[in-house]
Amino acid sequence: MSTMFAAPPAQRQPSFPLPYDRHYYAELPDLNDYAPAPRQAPRSTSRPVSTAGEKAPSLPPRTQTATPPASGRSSPILETSGSAPRSPPAAPKVKTLTAYLVPLPTPTNSSIPRRFLLYTPPAAPLSAPVEGTTEPRVTKLQRKWEAEVREAKESDAKFRSWRGVKGRATKGIDWGMSKTKGADMEFLTRVPSDKDEGINELNLIYPQSMTGTEEEIRAEVVESLLRSHTKAKKDAIIATGLLPVTGLIDLLATPVWPFGGLLEVDAVWLYGSIKGKKASARLSNGLAGDEIKLSFTRADGATVVEQYLAARCHETDRALFPSVDAYHSETDVLEAIGWTVSSGLQSHEDMQWEIRRAREDVKLVMGKAAKEWRSTVVKAEQEASKAS
Repeated sequence: MSTMFAAPPAQRQPSFPLPYDRHYYAELPDLNDYAPAPRQAPRSTSRPVSTAGEKAPSLPPRTQTATPPASGRSSPILETSGSAPRSPPAAPKVKTLTAYLVPLPTPTNSSIPRRFLLYTPPAAPLSAPVEGTTEPRVTKLQRKWEAEVREAKESDAKFRSWRGVKGRATKGIDWGMSKTKGADMEFLTRVPSDKDEGINELNLIYPQSMTGTEEEIRAEVVESLLRSHTKAKKDAIIATGLLPVTGLIDLLATPVWPFGGLLEVDAVWLYGSIKGKKASARLSNGLAGDEIKLSFTRADGATVVEQYLAARCHETDRALFPSVDAYHSETDVLEAIGWTVSSGLQSHEDMQWEIRRAREDVKLVMGKAAKEWRSTVVKAEQEASKAS
């Protein structure tokens, strides 16, 4: 036993709390030290000795120790005088997802209810893992694909060369993958999953012109998430059924077109649909059950995003959507929402690529939202005319 817990030689302490003594430990005497003396024959000449007034030998004093710990505390045997007190458990960390609540423009001569777009910038490009760590297979495939897309878009190889043909094929596949996700699904696929520790707060930033109480906006957000959940569920079923077909076509076309593409596009469609379905269900259930806190922030930067989206809708259908007074570029939108490049980038090429990637994302997502909003308005007008 370690000398830290050893008792002095003169007093032997028990090595564990006695179950029958809750207040102190007693020092028990050694019975050998107090054994009675052997009997001797009485002397005939001496008087009988009376033992009535003799006192018994005194026992060693009890050594009182600390009171045994209450239930739930550690034993004093395991704590030394120099040990620091245990700190209380840390409070759960708040993981907040910030998104922009952008109202879609009101169409001309239409009574369709208000809709909006949820937008959050894309995550930074994936980087190689630290040496010695294990990288998930899905993350590795995504990282390598991002590298191939960057190489294809930054390459200036001629079309007739091998690099040129491969670059055109990569850009074509990337374009096809982007068409498999709508504007709502773009947002849902960027919501952290439970595997990534998820979120427990959703902060929505909206422009000054947006009307309605927070409860009304909350109900509209939940309703939008439920619509996205239904659509993602249908898309997942369709993409699953197309997997063997696209795989067979790519296999048969290998001698002529070795780059494939159909299977990759369908696989990304399936992956995005499943992830979006899970994210929409997690957010809608969390908001309905108050497991995810919903906060609102009114900011002028969201007004720039609103005007940019209104301009894209006007470009899509000039007769259906009114024109706007202010036009902004993708760079203006990024500056308005406070987007910056990732910290730690030292290469000028990496910074320029990340800026280009963010600009393209703003243009792509807002363009999708404008086309989808136009289709929704036209379909609602057709149904209204049929009903009348």
